Amino acid sequence: MKKKIAAFANGWSDEYLIEALKGVKKSAEEKDADVYLFINYSSADKQDENVQGEVNILNLANLEDYDGVLLFGNTLNNAGELPILSEKIRKLDKPAVCLEYEVDGIDCVCTDNYSGMYELVDHLITEHDVRKIAWVSGISGNKENEERHRAVTECMKKHGLPDDSKYTLQGDWSFYVVQDKLGKWLQQYGLPDAFVCANDVMAMGVMAYLINNGYNLPKDVIVTGFDNLKSTGTFVPALTTVERKWTERSYDAFSHLIDLIDGSPKAGVQSFPSYLLARESCGCRISDEMKREQMSSINKVYTVPIECKLFDWHLSGLDEATTGQFTLEDIHDGLEKFFKDGIAQYEGDTFCICLDEGFVDSIYETG
Repeated sequence: MKKKIAAFANGWSDEYLIEALKGVKKSAEEKDADVYLFINYSSADKQDENVQGEVNILNLANLEDYDGVLLFGNTLNNAGELPILSEKIRKLDKPAVCLEYEVDGIDCVCTDNYSGMYELVDHLITEHDVRKIAWVSGISGNKENEERHRAVTECMKKHGLPDDSKYTLQGDWSFYVVQDKLGKWLQQYGLPDAFVCANDVMAMGVMAYLINNGYNLPKDVIVTGFDNLKSTGTFVPALTTVERKWTERSYDAFSHLIDLIDGSPKAGVQSFPSYLLARESCGCRISDEMKREQMSSINKVYTVPIECKLFDWHLSGLDEATTGQFTLEDIHDGLEKFFKDGIAQYEGDTFCICLDEGFVDSIYETG
């Protein structure tokens, strides 16, 4: 019988989650397991009522119905989600693995946040003569954020540079928060040698603001990130960042969870190294392959709107196939004809179409 795994995360469209789910999918296929994904959208800037509604999504899963639990731990810190879930797991003594965040009593597969960030800052100082560093911070108190910041300050101290905490921009992991605050910050503190950002999303926010306001990167100022999101390699200039191998870590975490379910002993914390990827935003060169990816990304500025229009036409075709039908049989026939005439390029080879019960009742009442 297939194992049932409940996975919990925050933020469906987050680029990190997209990459991490690739590793989960690969391992689940190999292990013949089903994954049920529960996602909330709480964030630091939402009102309490909205946050509570998002947190309630966690209660949709009855953990007793699942063989194990996978937590995307570094996404579950916006509204106290992680303590809620970890307490449920402990009460049921359910096999569980937390990805990228240490939780007492639960095995963890994570990245060493310190080593890669230290290597990055050391590179900026020794190779690019950086002296004045502005730290763009994630959410205060977050373990990943604190470890990365510790690496920055300790590397600066090693090279005899002052740790000036006033050069901190509170970005809260957000592209938009950084965009909103950066102009006023620059008026107050001026341009540093480098913005060292706690994640790639904020780094791209910094870069976008600076470029839109006439700055030349990296000639005027260096910007770096952390995470190696796919989009950072196609950004112009390509972002210098820290690799943490999202897909591989999520694959490892899911595979370990299946091992726990099968009776393997707990392993505690499994930590994997991170490392520097030096690119254009600090003044280094990039490979020819990455240059081709940049060009492909630029081309998508034109192709993505066309793809969106094609998707709109596809949805319109679905509407036309079901409009004016008064029985489920008629709806079935209309959809069958639509997919025979066209291509299920979005749905795939096998899929289900769910109809609201009230809609079905209204069909027969109308008929």
